Amino acid sequence: MSGPILGVDPGTQKVGIAVVRAREEGPLELDIVGLGALADRVAEAIERHAVRAIALGGGTHTGAIARLLASSGLPLNVVDERETTL
Repeated sequence: MSGPILGVDPGTQKVGIAVVRAREEGPLELDIVGLGALADRVAEAIERHAVRAIALGGGTHTGAIARLLASSGLPLNVVDERETTL
């Protein structure tokens, strides 16, 4: 299975998103959006880049964001993001 992946870094008020493809330097798309705009922004990114899966950071606000992203119909993987700042 090939194609871009949508990475989502959830927060309490804003969410970081990035569309990446294996073996390519840098993101295809990178943005920070408010929670109210997230569903539309994710749908746009999925359509624009033919995203094949979503990687969701398992930190702040993950449960609510996971429920929102589940409606995309794409495989959703929650990834451990503990100490990624380091």
